[in-house]
Amino acid sequence: MIRVLVIANDPIIREILAARLNRDGFQVLTATNGTQAIALARAELPDLIVLTMNLPIANEWQVVQRIKATPQTSRIPIIAIVDDLTTSTHDRCLAAGCDDCETRPIDMIQLGAKIRLLAGRSERGRMLQRIIAG
Repeated sequence: MIRVLVIANDPIIREILAARLNRDGFQVLTATNGTQAIALARAELPDLIVLTMNLPIANEWQVVQRIKATPQTSRIPIIAIVDDLTTSTHDRCLAAGCDDCETRPIDMIQLGAKIRLLAGRSERGRMLQRIIAG
């Protein structure tokens, strides 16, 4: 079962995302702030992170950068949920370390497909790393 860490300051968004992802067969962990998110990512090593971005607040960008800068969590794919997906927002997400973006209102079918795709790539990468390490 794919384990997803949902990070959202807004309790309504967090609970809706968690409930829908649970219903779609994902195991969901939730975090309400950046500090909690980083600690959970390090402790639980989820298969993927979904992070709501409230642009232009820097805290979310710092969370992404800290997760990607830590060796044990650097390979965890991150999908950013943004209000407006312009080219500059998309570029900023990728530059910060996000692997993909999704806009609000969230298309849960599309989000689920992205989670499965990115988590699958991540798992194949971990398997290859284990094979190489011997």
